[in-house]
Amino acid sequence: MQDFFDAIKHLAGGEVYAVVAPPGALYPTLIYTPIDQSSVVSLDGPGPLRRARVQVMPMPEALRSAISCKTRFWLHCFLKSTQSWTYAWG
Repeated sequence: MQDFFDAIKHLAGGEVYAVVAPPGALYPTLIYTPIDQSSVVSLDGPGPLRRARVQVMPMPEALRSAISCKTRFWLHCFLKSTQSWTYAWG
């Protein structure tokens, strides 16, 4: 994965992170998630060549705000349902 990171680290002003951006990240940013990594198989069996599948997600500032809003909404719904359940069984 280091080779992949080295290839894309100059994009998005250097704001490139694996899996999740830290709380203080500047936006826009890129977030990449390793999906799979395997050896390429030839007639001689697995070789030294590796194949990686990676998901790359661009995160503009507007998307960050939308995700934050959606997260707050679902958290609110979850807390409401938990309170209702506690009230019904409490």
